Amino acid sequence: MELFRIQDACFRTEGHSAVAELVFHTGEKLEIDFAERARNRPKLKPLLDPKVFEAGKIVDGGIAVEWPCGIEIDATSLHRTALAMFFRAWRKGHGMSQAVAASALGLTSRTVQNYEAGEQDIPRTVMLAMRGFDASPDLRDGVAALT
Repeated sequence: MELFRIQDACFRTEGHSAVAELVFHTGEKLEIDFAERARNRPKLKPLLDPKVFEAGKIVDGGIAVEWPCGIEIDATSLHRTALAMFFRAWRKGHGMSQAVAASALGLTSRTVQNYEAGEQDIPRTVMLAMRGFDASPDLRDGVAALT
């Protein structure tokens, strides 16, 4: 498993969103909306306070993010969470259930569930398959018939 580092971060709140824009050492720019996660996880509830959330900072040379309330999350976990959210948004953006997304990408439904829960890394091959799906009207039309 690759360990990630954060090079830059911006923490902003908009309405009911609490978004962290993160730039990783790989050059990837990913976003995480903490609002939903904080509402469902008691330990993260302090991040619903805009002043607390916006005061997040990179610590320990980029290996974690820390907030003044004492919450600290490591960069590798943040990277996995961001990709899980990206995967879910991609699937929902195409109007697919987890089962249909699994079929379209040649995966099992359980694997899709694991990706979306952040319990399993999403391999580069799957990310490339998602891009291929996006670029191919024929694939999208074929999957649309399944939904």
